[in-house]
Amino acid sequence: MIKNTVLLAVILCTFVSTTSAQNYYPTDIGNTWIMESTDGTERVTYTLEAADEALNGEAFRTLKIITEVLGTSSANTNTFLVEIDEEGLKLHKVVAELGDVFGISRIEFSPPAIFFPPTLQVGEVWETLGETEVSLVGMVTVSSTNEVVAVEDVVTPADISQKIV
Repeated sequence: MIKNTVLLAVILCTFVSTTSAQNYYPTDIGNTWIMESTDGTERVTYTLEAADEALNGEAFRTLKIITEVLGTSSANTNTFLVEIDEEGLKLHKVVAELGDVFGISRIEFSPPAIFFPPTLQVGEVWETLGETEVSLVGMVTVSSTNEVVAVEDVVTPADISQKIV
């Protein structure tokens, strides 16, 4: 599930262009994206909020990802504490809901992991690695390998933008 959470976050980059972290990834607090599955069974809502916490006196943003199974009460919220600087979008912490059986998982990254590099070019590859404890399972290693494989135009009601795949 944590791996899927990280992968869902990567899907977010499908709404972005290829110039820099400030340009391809909208970083303004209050930005919200809603994606629904083509079959209408699932909705994923991404929201950037002001972080409730600061690390080393620095202000961060919280990326909340809520995944819902439509027509049910099933919903999971995963929270990413992120920072944007010249190195890109950096990940400091993930708090992931794993359901009633496995509980909540927390991963802290020190030093922070690169969530998205400052520029995305076709062929760019990066990995995020962390460890967490999961109820009933114990310690697990979570990894996400990301690769930009294509850049495509996407038409939305708002405008035409680039999609990074």
